[in-house]
Amino acid sequence: MTSTEAVGEVQKLYTSKLTLQERPREAATEVTKSIRLKDIAVETQIQNAENLLDGTTNVYLPRKQEFVLDWIVHSLKAIKKDAY
Repeated sequence: MTSTEAVGEVQKLYTSKLTLQERPREAATEVTKSIRLKDIAVETQIQNAENLLDGTTNVYLPRKQEFVLDWIVHSLKAIKKDAY
């Protein structure tokens, strides 16, 4: 394999994955609802929160770390309230 062919193979690998700019942007309200709704399984809510924080979900949400922390605190309060 020549160096030109090797470069072509590497470019194919990188172009097959969507970059952050290429992924469609999601609405912030839909993303936050997918985390806060009680009708959704907790595992799904956690996965949605992880995707928000690590950038997998393409959304502009200022202070997203604060949002997720606030959601965690409120969820724990609800669990504690239900336990007593």
